[in-house]
Amino acid sequence: MNLNRTALAALLLFLLPAFPARAGEHPFWAADRRENFRILLPGGWTVRRHLSQELALRARSRDGTAYLEVHVLREPFPTEAEAADGFGDRDDFLSLSPVEFWRGRIVSVGGEEGIVRRYKVSVDGRPAEASAACFGRDGTWFLVLAVVSSDRAGIYASDLEQSLRSLTLLTAPSAPGDPIEGRWRWHNGRILTLGRHGRVAPSSLVSSWRRKPPTPEEAAGAYLLSIPGPAGGEEEAVLSPDGKKLFRVSGGERIQIAARLE
Repeated sequence: MNLNRTALAALLLFLLPAFPARAGEHPFWAADRRENFRILLPGGWTVRRHLSQELALRARSRDGTAYLEVHVLREPFPTEAEAADGFGDRDDFLSLSPVEFWRGRIVSVGGEEGIVRRYKVSVDGRPAEASAACFGRDGTWFLVLAVVSSDRAGIYASDLEQSLRSLTLLTAPSAPGDPIEGRWRWHNGRILTLGRHGRVAPSSLVSSWRRKPPTPEEAAGAYLLSIPGPAGGEEEAVLSPDGKKLFRVSGGERIQIAARLE
């Protein structure tokens, strides 16, 4: 009799569907020191980092039915709502055929206030649900996008909500940045943010910057600005002694092209 029960139990175990374990059983923190944030992710998820200039992190569930992305936007949006609107107009997001059905405020465990929007989307032709939370600080916007297939929403929804609320913005490194870093008003009135690692936002006027190697004839402190477009290239620029003006150097002449915003 005991043998029959054992055989029956084994048969039932074999016939049970192989549902994935709940994603939140062993959550873990994923920190990014380059972009200065950390986020709590469901246990067992795979993580890829810095897939593009803006996509800092992508995490995916083992069964492939849910994923989470952290996008870092460096554009002069005045509010998190406008930053979320800007993200919503991007081709990658529009490819999900999003239909917004709810929006509200959100506060992360780190005390960051932002907005959250929820959508009905389509992933590879299958219905899915998405949430997008946007937080901002010092001209940098962090957008957390969580997507889950509709038939797995009951398994991952609470874990993804926990991840959305876990985003924590870390204290920036104390090491001083390059003197050229900061917000500048260009000669045509546009405002550009020159950030770490040669980044510029928006990048329509200047796509990147780098220090010019010093030569025996000139002191350190000159820069090369990359100008986009067919007629673009690299232009030499220097800072004023007080660091408040930026000059283009051309033919031995210095022409002011930007003023620092305090």
